[in-house]
Amino acid sequence: MKSAKFSTTLIVAGFLGTAATLVSLPAKAETVKITLKDVTNTNTQNYPTVEVTLDDAANPGSITATVKVVPGSTGYIGDLRGVFFNLPGVSNLQITPVSGGPLTNISTNGNFSKFSNSANLNGTGQSFNVGVEVGRQGIANGDDYQITTFKISGTDLKLSCFSESTIGVRLMSVGLPGSNRSLSSKTIGTVPTIVAGNSGGGSTGSSEQAGGGSTGSS
Repeated sequence: MKSAKFSTTLIVAGFLGTAATLVSLPAKAETVKITLKDVTNTNTQNYPTVEVTLDDAANPGSITATVKVVPGSTGYIGDLRGVFFNLPGVSNLQITPVSGGPLTNISTNGNFSKFSNSANLNGTGQSFNVGVEVGRQGIANGDDYQITTFKISGTDLKLSCFSESTIGVRLMSVGLPGSNRSLSSKTIGTVPTIVAGNSGGGSTGSSEQAGGGSTGSS
């Protein structure tokens, strides 16, 4: 009888030890995907959409954003020109390119005056305080990008900082591959609710402090 009681005690102790280990584990890293759709044109069933992936694990200490053009139902594609976020209240924001389309302009303070007109989001009714310009106007000499990846860092920046915020992407040279691709598209999407406790750790950066909201143009 004593042996059985001793065995039971060991099992319970082992269970409690395992439970304590589980409780002490860090918050699980997450990946959030958002689909952006055209908001300024009509008859857009053929237009491409844009998939934005936010990942807090690929580059620890920052949020990795991957922006990808998804061809429309008939194969329409577009050239990535501008990507915009809303991160009010996050200081020391910094954006660092990783791969894909090059970042020709970066703003983390809501001032997009250096961005080309072909990279703005005028007419969408949305405002942003963080943005990047991808490549340059036109698709000559291979300046035609359907994907770009960059890191976003800032003081205490977590995935939850993006929760329910708006993301915007400007596309130029929209159309079928091999055609003149004369259309353009301004796409908008909203990040789903992200509970703070479920996202990964924050990070610090060393760039401009994020200011108030402003338009995705200037």
